[in-house]
Amino acid sequence: MARYTGCLLAALSRAQDSIPHTTLVRPWAPYRRMLGLLKEPQLLPMHFFGAKRPRFVPDIFHATACVFPQWKSPIEIATVHDLYAVREELNVSADEVRRRTNYIHRADRVICVSRHTRAHLHAVLDISERHTVTIPLAAHHRFRPATLEAQVRLRRRYGLPSEFLLFVGRYRYNKNLDRLIKAYAQAGIDMPLYIVGAYNKNEYALTMQVATDASCARKIGWLNAIDEHELPTLLSCASALCMPSTFEGFGLPIIEAMACGTPVLTSAGRATEETAGGHAVLVDPESVESIADGLSKVPLMGKGQRILARQFATRRTWDDVAAETWQVYEEAYQAMGAEITPVYAAEERERQSA
Repeated sequence: MARYTGCLLAALSRAQDSIPHTTLVRPWAPYRRMLGLLKEPQLLPMHFFGAKRPRFVPDIFHATACVFPQWKSPIEIATVHDLYAVREELNVSADEVRRRTNYIHRADRVICVSRHTRAHLHAVLDISERHTVTIPLAAHHRFRPATLEAQVRLRRRYGLPSEFLLFVGRYRYNKNLDRLIKAYAQAGIDMPLYIVGAYNKNEYALTMQVATDASCARKIGWLNAIDEHELPTLLSCASALCMPSTFEGFGLPIIEAMACGTPVLTSAGRATEETAGGHAVLVDPESVESIADGLSKVPLMGKGQRILARQFATRRTWDDVAAETWQVYEEAYQAMGAEITPVYAAEERERQSA
């Protein structure tokens, strides 16, 4: 969500000159601990919206992190990244579903990050399709094949071998890491499997117990949480990204890896298949045998296939995401019989005259 919010804000900021109104975009955070989380755009300060109604309420409030303030704005828009918290296997009660999706019901317009997520939303919630729209995400422009020099530096820094498989993510049910490790052991692949993500001691212990039981613990490497700006180079170094998730709303690492020219293994029949656009090795995430078969195939993806995958992953930019998001703002406002007016205009005049 932080990546989405930061990239969208940066793109909206770049589009200020082309927006036909003097519109002030102000980023607000629902929790104080999130104030320093965004890396981009660095020039826009983050504010804490709190419980107290501000002096100037924005014309449009876009909840990019599934949280609205206690006070209301004339137009409220929510982005739904996924419905992981209300998936069927959790057997969540109707009251709990309502509580966890309250922000969606409150919104005047709902943006879904994939067609799969939008279909899931309409399957579980009574939301009119007229109020929802799909706006897929994009890979940040820094995700591109790293230079040989950059790859050599990163390999030396972390002691990486010339070939390895990569898993990016936390130890969570939907990430399917247990089956991936079992499939990796079954496939008998020579290259190691590296796991990168912010892991605590308990998650590490659980993961290594699975690897020990599968007799492949010595071939599992750990990078923990690396710097975000190193991720494009790490993806460029990897022989393949392995993401056999059982549930995703979009699967951003898929197009980030493809944008770096790295082969991808991911799941069929999920949002991940939609995100990959036919340019990844697809597997049944519920089958260890299917994942093992895919692991044997994905490092062998040809150069031509990787080029096509990269072209697909880079065809869309965050400027496209911002333009389509702005259109949602416009349409929501026009539905009220007005065009978008300057946001915080009175506050800005007051600040300039002070």
